[in-house]
Amino acid sequence: VQRSDRARLLHLGLAAAVVVLVFVSLWITLGNREQAHVEWTERVRAAQVEAKKTRVLRNQLKASVRAANFLAEQRKTQPTVLEIIADLTRRLPDDTWLEKVAINNGQVVLIGQSGRASALVGVLQDSPLIHTPTLTGSVQADPRTGKERFTLTAVVAGSEADKEAKRGAASRN
Repeated sequence: VQRSDRARLLHLGLAAAVVVLVFVSLWITLGNREQAHVEWTERVRAAQVEAKKTRVLRNQLKASVRAANFLAEQRKTQPTVLEIIADLTRRLPDDTWLEKVAINNGQVVLIGQSGRASALVGVLQDSPLIHTPTLTGSVQADPRTGKERFTLTAVVAGSEADKEAKRGAASRN
């Protein structure tokens, strides 16, 4: 009887040890899984941060490309300032000089003196780079130089101001 009690105690002790070992191994496995989960969560967060940065950079790149394309389109449709000045130099008569040339937002303003200021509109009418040249204000004689002071405005070809002027002329017709 004593032997069977010892064997039974030994078996119960071994069974308890197996249960404890299984519980400990499950506990360790659960701890490892939790640690792996935390690591993966951190990796996912880091990847999300990188994705946000990438998205911001992509949007900035798209904006830059749009701006560059806008400027390229503007350059295609409008003449450069140097082209306009070269055209004015070829077209204006030798007895004309300019005191001021301003080109802003598709508008050209010429202020100067000429022997025949009223003829300048006709001279500049044929220019492919500026449209609708018009004398603004009155032409005044300068007693010191004997020339006529003038202010002339025009529109740069291909500019928004030119497009608006064409729309206005089309609506009037």
